[in-house]
Order: sequence, then C-alpha cells, then structure tokens
Amino acid sequence: MKLLIDIGNTNIKWGLCQGKEILSHGEATNKIWKSLVQTHGVTHAVITHSGKGVAATLQELKNLGIPVTEFNTTSPLPLTVDYATPETLGPDRLAAACGAWLQTNHEACVIIDGGTCVTIDYVDAIGFYRGGAILPGIDMQLKALHQNTARLPLIPWERSIESDPLGRTTHESMLAGTVCAMQFAIKEFVQYYSRGNIVPKVFVTGGDGPIITSHISNTIFDPLLVLKGMATLPIE
Repeated sequence: MKLLIDIGNTNIKWGLCQGKEILSHGEATNKIWKSLVQTHGVTHAVITHSGKGVAATLQELKNLGIPVTEFNTTSPLPLTVDYATPETLGPDRLAAACGAWLQTNHEACVIIDGGTCVTIDYVDAIGFYRGGAILPGIDMQLKALHQNTARLPLIPWERSIESDPLGRTTHESMLAGTVCAMQFAIKEFVQYYSRGNIVPKVFVTGGDGPIITSHISNTIFDPLLVLKGMATLPIE
C-alpha cells in the first residue's frame, strides 16, 4: 500500500493507493501519519511539496520506518517534460498534469489548479508537458489589495459569493477585479492553447477551481488530480 502526500501552501492532502487506484483520501495534519501507516499496512510513501511542513512529515515517516520517494521531474513519468528549468517545476503542477494526461486518449489537455496560487498548464497531444502560467490566487489578490493600499478593506474570500464584472460598490469592484478577472484570464489561456484544430480537454482541480472556471464549458473537475498523478509511480 502506498501513502500519497501532497503538501500545499494551505492544506496537506493524502491518499491511500493500491497500484494506481486511490482507495481513500482526505486532508490531514502530520499527526495522522502513524495511524494511517499502522492501520493500512503502508509500505512506501510518495510525496510532493510546494508549501511548509515538509520536514516534520519526512521526520515522522522516517520514525515510522517508511521509505519516501519524492515525485519530481526525475521520476519515471507518463509525460515528457519540455520545460526550460525542470528543477524549478512545482511537483504538484507536474503530478496534476500526469493525472490529467492519463485520463485522455492521447489528446491535448489544459490543467487548471485553483489553490493558493492558480496554475494553468498545457500538455500536447503527444504527451509533452510544455509549461504554463502561475497566477496569484483569489485570496492572495484580495489580501494584497488591502495590504498595499490605504483605504481598500480586507475582504474574506467566500466561494459562495457571486461576482459581477460591473462592481457597484468598492467590495463588488474588488471582487470584479479578482474573481471575474481571473475567470476572464483563464478563458483566454484556454483559447490560446486551442490554436488551430487543437481542442484540448480542460481539467480542473483545487478548491477554487470550479468557481474560476465557471465561464468555461465542458470542464472536467477532479479534486484528486494531483494524487492520481502521484499514483502513477511504479512503487509498491
């Protein structure tokens, strides 16, 4: 049994995997690893990390005697990485791309991950990861507007709030400049990647994913995209 651990900037997500099938998953703190390892007979862990808390997780797994493999561009991947600086490529971006590519029938795909940062990545029809874009997430943008101005308020990001491009209060205008602008930007990125006869499949993951892609039709929302990519490593 493999234990998959994705340490992000905000949350830590885990999955239990047999072969490439994810049997169970959830969000966690470092205190859960001992229980998962002992209860489910975990023999190996695969980890991605783009946030804090990595050292504590690695130490806990070491104390439990569990070998750890880091998912990165040197791993045996179903994709070919065509990126100028592969050593800087976020492993979560790469894992999500792998998870999406394996769900296509050798078709181009766009992967949108709406988390602390929003990432937009492109994989072509022959399985080459070509790169993409990184944008500040909605919550990060709202905090920056407040912290770097004298009068703009701090608006808590509530995913249930509808946004209108024509803001008629300062509050609404800030949401228009963040949520709506993000939606417009993502739509333009998808159109850019859809050049010529290419119509890529659009995969969406992350907590803010469904909202920031709500103006794009035929998206495939998969909250387990990163974990599915990590599960591709041939380790048992």
